[in-house]
Amino acid sequence: MSLVGFDHVFATAQPVELAPDVTLKVISSTALMLLKIVAFMDDPQRRVKDLDDIRGLLVQYEVESERIFSDVVIDAALQDFGLAPAFLMGLDLRPLCSDDEAQIVFAFLDVMNEDNPAWMAFVRARGVGDRV
Repeated sequence: MSLVGFDHVFATAQPVELAPDVTLKVISSTALMLLKIVAFMDDPQRRVKDLDDIRGLLVQYEVESERIFSDVVIDAALQDFGLAPAFLMGLDLRPLCSDDEAQIVFAFLDVMNEDNPAWMAFVRARGVGDRV
């Protein structure tokens, strides 16, 4: 298992109070996205479940925030407004990544195409809120 990206877990984790006297540090969505992409690319045959998690993050990222209606999203002129969460994830993921990490993300984007059987698993994956 690759440890690429784990430094971001500790650098970006935020304290969240779950109950009085119970506070845990929680990983950021962008750091989680990076870890999921790295894990999938490390062993695509055994880590197909990561595609479901990646899709869930892409569908849910910032949907409850005002950013979804920000000028940066409007100016992007996306053909489908449903792509706004994925667009924002990309905007936030890039500055987080080192050059080596960015290359892994770009490699992931390169392999996720119609010629890759994992692509249909990715396309058909349920989002976070769709789990039965």
